[in-house]
Amino acid sequence: MLSPESVMVYDYEYWDPERSQMLRSQVPATLEAIKSGLGIPLLDTGRAIARAELDALGRATRMRSSKSVP
Repeated sequence: MLSPESVMVYDYEYWDPERSQMLRSQVPATLEAIKSGLGIPLLDTGRAIARAELDALGRATRMRSSKSVP
């Protein structure tokens, strides 16, 4: 169970019209933010972060780690 200070975030894929392909996000976001139009959530990438690390749109304020997520 998450603490009240934490929130789950996920990487997501989105369509890049300039490259004509799907790309993976560089910052994770909440499911609510992703479903509001950011793209397609990658549910197996979920992890908890502090709510304070989110911007007003529900995206993490730091880039995702290059380390693999269990």
